Amino acid sequence: MTSIRHLLETDASSAEREAVLRGFDSTYAVQISTRQQTLAAEKAWVDAVDDSHAYAKAHNASIQIRDGHLVVLNPVVLSELNIKIKTQNVQREAFLKLNHELEESQAAALKKAGLSRKDVGGK
Repeated sequence: MTSIRHLLETDASSAEREAVLRGFDSTYAVQISTRQQTLAAEKAWVDAVDDSHAYAKAHNASIQIRDGHLVVLNPVVLSELNIKIKTQNVQREAFLKLNHELEESQAAALKKAGLSRKDVGGK
């Protein structure tokens, strides 16, 4: 983004440059906000996964693998583990949704600027 901003600063007239830079700064601020939300959602998902694993480790006496299937012997542990797994899945879906929105927003901003991901070092 810094290189794009530099191009805008050097290749336009003063009035054009100011208008484009205001738009660029506004778009960039939205991108940063969306990115921060996406990172927070990813952290929440990772924390939920860690919580599920820690719970399973703490209650490993009640959890077994039999014939390739997870078996939880204690019904309370089963219920609590299921809640943790459901929470983890909700967090994952929230992250995936925000990440998709971020990617679409970035692509739209680049398109509006007449650029592609490859132009800014992406795939």
